[in-house]
Amino acid sequence: MAGKKPEKKTSKKGGGFIFSLKYKILIGILFFVATLMGTVIGLINKNVRETILAESIEKGLAVARGIATASEDPLLTNDDLTLFSTLKGIQDNTGVVYGMVVDMEGTIRGHNDVKLSGKPYIGTAGSSVFKIGKDYIINSYMGETGTTYDISIPIFSIGATDEIGRVHLGLSEKTAREAVEKASRYIIYLSAIGLLLGGIGAFLMATVMVKPIKLLVSGVRAIGEGKFHQRINIKRRDEIGELTSAFNDMAKGLEEREFIRNTFQKFVHKDIVNELLKNPDKVKVGGERKKVTVLFSDIRGFTPLSENMPPEEVVALLNRHFSSMLPIINKNGGVLDKFMGDAMMVTFGAPFPKGDDALMAVKTGLMMKDMRRALNKNREKEGKAPIHMGIGINTGYVVAGNIGSEERMEYTVFGDVVNTAARIEGLSREEDVIITEDTYKEIMNSVTIGQEKEEVSLKGKSRPVTIYRVLSIKES
Repeated sequence: MAGKKPEKKTSKKGGGFIFSLKYKILIGILFFVATLMGTVIGLINKNVRETILAESIEKGLAVARGIATASEDPLLTNDDLTLFSTLKGIQDNTGVVYGMVVDMEGTIRGHNDVKLSGKPYIGTAGSSVFKIGKDYIINSYMGETGTTYDISIPIFSIGATDEIGRVHLGLSEKTAREAVEKASRYIIYLSAIGLLLGGIGAFLMATVMVKPIKLLVSGVRAIGEGKFHQRINIKRRDEIGELTSAFNDMAKGLEEREFIRNTFQKFVHKDIVNELLKNPDKVKVGGERKKVTVLFSDIRGFTPLSENMPPEEVVALLNRHFSSMLPIINKNGGVLDKFMGDAMMVTFGAPFPKGDDALMAVKTGLMMKDMRRALNKNREKEGKAPIHMGIGINTGYVVAGNIGSEERMEYTVFGDVVNTAARIEGLSREEDVIITEDTYKEIMNSVTIGQEKEEVSLKGKSRPVTIYRVLSIKES
């Protein structure tokens, strides 16, 4: 897995790219380790250089003082051979570039390079004072091998306080630089190994950290797709563990809510269920005035039919009938208010009006009529008598809401409109779709009627009611 390319996904918001959190953590840790290593290398190099340089200068001072002590008599007696002998092996000391003895007149009386003996001493151009001590001066300048430090020690005669000359000892920084470079190489090797091991450790740690987050992401996506059975099985005693536990509790709650919704929808229309779940405050007894279209239908001659059938067959017959009609109702936006034995009461416009509720109600009645006739053809093939149904539709204002008590209630509509729809449904024979004049006024330009209007007297009505028999919906 270490060789895989960083996972990239297209951002939904910005349209750019986002890298996997695992690689962000990995890069962050590696950057931190590399920065830390670089800082440590710089500090170590600086300390090593300063330490080695200080040791080299101390060693150079000791050598220069030894030369100054040994050069006192030869300088006074003009014994240049002894001075040369004293300086001849000076370069055997690590880092020493040159050594010389200069008298007070500025003449080089002794030099490790015999060719320079007897020549005038000329200071190095561009030199600067590096350090001054009680009995020495150290100047620095850029030489052929890098920075060179010239250590100057005075030579005194025994018992006298006046200088008789000076010793000049040249130390190259090359030794310190080589030591620093050598130490740097070792540190770089160790840093590379540490970075590699740190990278592997960081990758593993990032993988462990990101794995539950990936599971949470996939879990949230599954929840978004409606898969509420999703669970994340991670046992951890940290914030990630608390997060996964909270996710599982949320998923369980959503699963229970969905179960309630699905179960509730078997008894109450889904629009009502969704509205009540969104606004629990509406789950209370009460109603409101609404304009709706009510459709009633029932099976003709069901009572004598059921008397000659076992109860199991009666239930099976009703279930087949209702199972064929309910999809039509749902497709056209109707709300099944209730079953009443072999009858159905369906409303259009409650709880939510759609603007064409009357037309959808009539369309539903015509489709139910066609469905019932198709079912009768199958019954005839099976050698069974056909089953007919009546359909009545009325439009007007009703009271719609939750009826009952705080302990038990149902959403329904009631009023004279409902009673009239039930009465005219009784006038329907063999799937006639009968509508009242109030419904006809809503859809008169969209339907074809079979004959002129009829005036009928209904039980409980003091005046005749005008009805129409609908044949079809006009093509638009």
